[in-house]
Amino acid sequence: MIITKREQGWGGHFCLGDRCQFRRNTLLRCGDMAIIVSTVGDILDRNGNEPSDKFDKDIGLDRQYETMIFGAIKDGEYWHINTDDEICGDYKWRIEKVDHEKGTDNEADDMHEMAVIWATDYIRTKNDHSNI
Repeated sequence: MIITKREQGWGGHFCLGDRCQFRRNTLLRCGDMAIIVSTVGDILDRNGNEPSDKFDKDIGLDRQYETMIFGAIKDGEYWHINTDDEICGDYKWRIEKVDHEKGTDNEADDMHEMAVIWATDYIRTKNDHSNI
């Protein structure tokens, strides 16, 4: 069983993803199965500035970065998340505070990669059971 991995250059989820300074979108495929691991964070305010108390600073309740996993659907040449197919699991999915001096983007990269590992195992499990 071969699982392919491709980094896609846009935020995979979150309607304000274009305002996020951090965006990862990883497509995993195996046979007919395709899923996307998406991480977004470090959102700019509505004027393109660093967040402040007067503007958005969280992308969700008490978090400034988040990772989500969805089934994927193909639209022309591109794969996008299927919002009707969220895949929940036991992986770190949120970072509460941005701290550029401590390298929060690196922590978000690590969080994303751990979710990719979890999703890869998820695909293996699903494909192993389909062959029984």
